[in-house]
Amino acid sequence: MNFQIKFGRINTAVTVYFPEDCPNSCPFCTSKASYGEKRPNVDKVLDRLKKWSNTQLPDVVITGGEPSANVALLKRMVDVIPTNKNVYINTTFLESTKTEFIEYVNTEPKIKAVNISRHSPNYHLDCQILHGIAQDKDITKITKPVKINAVASFSMAIVKRWLSLGKNNLRVSFRQNYNQGALENLHHPYDETNIAMAQNLRYVGHSQCHVCDTTLFEYRGLFVDYHRGLPLTSLETTDPTTNNTVLEINDVIIFQDGSSGYDWDGRRVLDNLGDVIPYAFRVARIPHCCDTTVHSAICNRAAHTESIPNPPAACNSYCGFTGGRGWCGSTTSHISTCDCFLHC
Repeated sequence: MNFQIKFGRINTAVTVYFPEDCPNSCPFCTSKASYGEKRPNVDKVLDRLKKWSNTQLPDVVITGGEPSANVALLKRMVDVIPTNKNVYINTTFLESTKTEFIEYVNTEPKIKAVNISRHSPNYHLDCQILHGIAQDKDITKITKPVKINAVASFSMAIVKRWLSLGKNNLRVSFRQNYNQGALENLHHPYDETNIAMAQNLRYVGHSQCHVCDTTLFEYRGLFVDYHRGLPLTSLETTDPTTNNTVLEINDVIIFQDGSSGYDWDGRRVLDNLGDVIPYAFRVARIPHCCDTTVHSAICNRAAHTESIPNPPAACNSYCGFTGGRGWCGSTTSHISTCDCFLHC
């Protein structure tokens, strides 16, 4: 059988599981179970991270586990990543290490943004889900862009909580529980959340790829998105012209034991993926979420001012460009995928 590998999106990132377990056990977490199956191995993770960071993939996402629990180990991981990469941190942002974490994030140029989990209308309710987290006011001390990830039903109370914080480079993302994602309704525009957000917020735009879907809104200067995704993000299809089997890879993962794979379940492991990378970059890429016609209509250079009513002076902010984060909320460099930023 002929087999071909393609990256489904230009912004395919290297996502590395922090080699220490998280103190929380969120029911919707897609990585918690793997920490009982794969024993963390710091040396192997660092070795694998160093190899993967020297591929053409532009971004590295460090996720949980809990990266803020051990800032010294986080530093060791970021240190092996080349300076031309964009690093993003997914965290619950713990109270016990907040001072050290804030200082490090603010002063490390490789770190472009921080994604913080908060799921409730107020801090006290969040503390019933997430243990030992820092207070909202401490988030304002992070100078880098911050995205609040809320795995929750849409709530104006959540939107207003973060609007009241007054942090300029902050964005809120309502996220569907990935474990409940299904291909047949991934791109359905009229689900309850999209309708509720459209009734309360100003619609800005929509983007999608084969495994995710994002609708962007705005409320009093605060950008709010609704993001849906699938529990598994590798897709196997057949090319009708060649009859070849095509494996579309949308995520590259380094697990906490140092193994690497191309999907979240830990079973789709290819430890020789480094040999695949040069080939995959030579084949035609499948259009990804920042290449959609909707995005072009909003952000193409010629129609930029006509497409956005009353664009603010910093229109790159309007387009969702926050410290290297693409319009669709992905972890790619916006400048590399959309000429909107160049026009701005």
